[in-house]
Formats: sequence, structure tokens, C-alpha cells
Amino acid sequence: MPVAIAVVIPARNEARRIGATVRAARRIDGVDLVVVADDGSTDRTRDLATHEGAVVVSHYRPQGKAAAMVLGASAVATVDAREAASHGTCCSSTPTSATPRPGPPRWSSRSAPVPPT
Repeated sequence: MPVAIAVVIPARNEARRIGATVRAARRIDGVDLVVVADDGSTDRTRDLATHEGAVVVSHYRPQGKAAAMVLGASAVATVDAREAASHGTCCSSTPTSATPRPGPPRWSSRSAPVPPT
């Protein structure tokens, strides 16, 4: 079984570089998921990352790189849980890290890999 690698890219107002960064991450052997954790960008960062095939999650307001990394890791956990559930390899309960929380973070509806259940 090939190794599955997820890449989390924290970003804030990186429209000039995000496309090339996502493309470079997708070219790495074993990478099957690229997540851009947008930290409240006011430019086209989200749209450009989505266009390049990344899953995009966002904060409404800037909260810093560490918070963006946590948000990105949570997105990876959510994708993993959904994939496991769709393949029947998951337990009956949803992992705590994949449980949606109310508040500022939001999924980009255009980039979510699996429709919400």
C-alpha cells in the first residue's frame, strides 16, 4: 500500500505565490492531499489555491500561523475520517478532532473533498 502524505500550507494574503506552492506540493511523491489553511486573507489566496486543487479551510480573521496549522490539521483529520467511513473502515463514532466546531473557521464549499454528511 502506498504511503499517503498530507501537506498543510498556512497562508495569509499569498495570492502571488500560492498557486506555485500548491503545484509544488502536489508533485511530491506520495502526496495525496494538499490543504491550504487560509488565515483571513483579503486577496484571492483561497480562490487560487482551490483552482490548483487544494482543499481550502479558512479563518474569518487572522489568528496566526499556529492557529492556521491547527485548522489545517483538523481538516486532514476530517478528510481521513470521511474517507475511512466511506470505505467502511471506521469505527461507529466520529473522532473528536473531526467534529465540526462553531466559530470562525469555515470550509470553502467549493473545495471540500466530500460533501458534508
